Amino acid sequence: MAKINTSDASSFIITTHTNCPHTGKPCGPATELLKRLEAGIGLAHRSGMVEPDFCLDGTVEVTACVQSCTLAFEASAQAIRLVGDVSAADPALVVAESRRPVVH
Repeated sequence: MAKINTSDASSFIITTHTNCPHTGKPCGPATELLKRLEAGIGLAHRSGMVEPDFCLDGTVEVTACVQSCTLAFEASAQAIRLVGDVSAADPALVVAESRRPVVH
């Protein structure tokens, strides 16, 4: 488990993660995207610029790596979900699936 700290007082805890299937290492672009989403969403909520239930979702094409891939995300004040190496499948569906509880 890793905590992402930004320059403001808020932070998120990463509860589930895997290494990049292409490099076998943590994904630098995904980590940077998480930091930026956390900072932006946190600031927007703390400043009252958005409603409490505001949510942002989308995709990002990562090309600065050994292989290009797509990251899908959903960000709110409660959680940020990011799924890497999303194929042509519907990214919103992939992120929604990530909300399901992990069963061991």
